Amino acid sequence: MPSTSAGVVPILTIAFVLLLYWTIMFVLTWIHDDEIQKERTIILDAQVKSFTARFEQMEKERSEGTKTHYLPDYHPIKAMVEAHTKQQARVGKAKLFVTIVRRMELLVPLALSFCAHLVLLRWAIDAL
Repeated sequence: MPSTSAGVVPILTIAFVLLLYWTIMFVLTWIHDDEIQKERTIILDAQVKSFTARFEQMEKERSEGTKTHYLPDYHPIKAMVEAHTKQQARVGKAKLFVTIVRRMELLVPLALSFCAHLVLLRWAIDAL
């Protein structure tokens, strides 16, 4: 515990302000990263929907017999749909862990920052 001399208060104030600055920057960076991840997910979902819809249309035409020949992209699109389906099955559990880790990435540093602020505030009060 710091001594109760008046010279300690400015140091504790600086530490308090720096910790507050770090906390604010951490939250802003976390929000920024979250927004980038959302944008990536939107782009990827749009691509998946595009080739999935194309494949479904091809399959519908195939089952109805309305197409007697297929475009050369049928097999690559079918392979992409199958790969995506298999990937979705494999990453089911991982999604839960990603959610847990993502929340801990935010909550643990914020909880530690809050505790550090309380300690610094207590030391500053004791020094006065």
